[in-house]
Amino acid sequence: MLNLHFLLFTFHLVFSVNATPNYCEKLDANTDVITLPHTNQHITVACSRGWIVLQRRINGFVNFQRNWDDYKWGFGELYGDYWLGLEKAHRLTSSRQFHLKIEIENWKGKKGEAYYPVIVIGSENEKYRITQLGVARLYGISSDNFGQHAHTEFQVDTPCAKMLFAGWWWRNCYSTNLNSLYAFGDDRLRPCPKCINWLGFYSEVPLKYVQMTIQVADADAGRRSKH
Repeated sequence: MLNLHFLLFTFHLVFSVNATPNYCEKLDANTDVITLPHTNQHITVACSRGWIVLQRRINGFVNFQRNWDDYKWGFGELYGDYWLGLEKAHRLTSSRQFHLKIEIENWKGKKGEAYYPVIVIGSENEKYRITQLGVARLYGISSDNFGQHAHTEFQVDTPCAKMLFAGWWWRNCYSTNLNSLYAFGDDRLRPCPKCINWLGFYSEVPLKYVQMTIQVADADAGRRSKH
């Protein structure tokens, strides 16, 4: 009997560890409290239609010209401009397979989406490098510019970061700069290299909306990308 109880306990423990976590399970929820993998730390995250929000730009109320610690631990508003934090993103994406979805819209109302079947963000020792990024599926976007930032280190104090006012996975200096300045006034309807941008997306007019979200790969089908 003792052995049976031990086996049942072991099965329960293994199942609990390997079971798919229900992050942002409620599709209409804007936030969720989750436990970071391999820790006892409970954190509140922003949610969007069943996905964890990694980054969001919607109104320009939050300054993204920040230091390393801010980008490491996260900042912003759960219901507005927001950065989850590189350490949290690393712990999540290195624990199991995650999808990445990037949604963009410019000031002329043009929309696009890039979907990546896998993303892994490395540890702080690796400077939070994007160590893995799957082949993109693009909708309304002509080129996978974010993919060109894969395998680069996150940077906050390099010449590119200073010139473009944000931390990012900079590479020569960018193909996407989704953390740069939010456009106001006349900059909204003309090319603005210092503003949040996706090169080649409708004449490089700045973006008024960006959202990067991640989701466990084997989450319920109803919570996956609409594509």
